[in-house]
Amino acid sequence: MESEQKSDKPKNWFYRRLWLLCLAALAVASLLIADWLLETYGLPQFVMDHVKQRLAAEGISFTASSVKVGIWRGARLDNVSVETGRKYECPSMTARKVHASVSIMRLLEGNFLPFSFDIEKGRLSIPVFPESGEEGAADCVVISDFNGS
Repeated sequence: MESEQKSDKPKNWFYRRLWLLCLAALAVASLLIADWLLETYGLPQFVMDHVKQRLAAEGISFTASSVKVGIWRGARLDNVSVETGRKYECPSMTARKVHASVSIMRLLEGNFLPFSFDIEKGRLSIPVFPESGEEGAADCVVISDFNGS
């Protein structure tokens, strides 16, 4: 009887480890599939609506035709517009494409700015005299049709 219990212990240990390994593999596969879906098809519309509502609560208008995010390629926003209702007080920006990515290797090396940031066909409007209120609405420095990284 005791010899049967001793022989069952290694079997149980093996099957427990195998079960945990299968669960870990399933979790990693699920994360990779979710990452692929978000990089290929972008964020779901309900997430975009939630982001827009949160920004609107702060007085910021945000629009983007598509937002794709992922571990490997970073975040890519197409046809982006960010502005406030009071253009004479705050800067506004539009761009055909904004791409931001994080280098995990550079982060592990101790570089705390591991970001790559690219803007394509951007337009930035900065008010010169925001303290003037609506009278200074036309006084803006506009940088248009720029590409930056």
